[in-house]
Amino acid sequence: WEVMIPVKELVASGKDCTPCLCSFDVDRTLTGRQGDLKACPNDEVLPVYDSAYERGNLTLSVVGQGFANTFCSGCYVAIVTAGNATGYQSKERAVLADMLGKSGKLVSTEWTGPSLHGDHRSNCSGVKVQSTLVVGCVDKTKQYAVASIVDWLQTSHNVAIARKNVYHFDDREDNIAAFRGTGFNAIQVSCEPRDSAIGLCGAQKSEISAKDGVNLCYSHR
Repeated sequence: WEVMIPVKELVASGKDCTPCLCSFDVDRTLTGRQGDLKACPNDEVLPVYDSAYERGNLTLSVVGQGFANTFCSGCYVAIVTAGNATGYQSKERAVLADMLGKSGKLVSTEWTGPSLHGDHRSNCSGVKVQSTLVVGCVDKTKQYAVASIVDWLQTSHNVAIARKNVYHFDDREDNIAAFRGTGFNAIQVSCEPRDSAIGLCGAQKSEISAKDGVNLCYSHR
């Protein structure tokens, strides 16, 4: 069966439904700074290792704990990250895939991308994917992986998703700005508080919205 999403979050009405895709960054989007519950009291610390940034226990943001009550719950879901989610067959990858599968439509728990087997991040222009869980796309090239995911869903699962119904969520401004001119929608998250150029606590549910175009933190205000 095909998952449908009420465009512009008309979930209750059941009208104007069309397939869509929600794509998420990992570090400081689905996660927050490891163990920092003082700054981020709504995050959740798990006894799972996370190799990103300062390293430590995997700390899920509010959205990383689940987004079943957002518009993305009716969408196909994906991950596109510069990191490697702590590596091949890591517990972190299993936690993230499990959460995505419970929150939206995840068609495969397999991972793909330049950093599938290690931290070999590279430019994702021209990269062909074999699932919707993509690791290792250097910053400012994630839009290419999102395009490859859309193509893969069409060819492998007969799911046609228009670019206007694709949404990528990321804490870094440069990753969001790179989506300009692609026809995809991109929304910067983890806007407050910040940790210099990156988010601190990760994505909040209020930031998961079906906004058109490229939306940076300063444009939320």
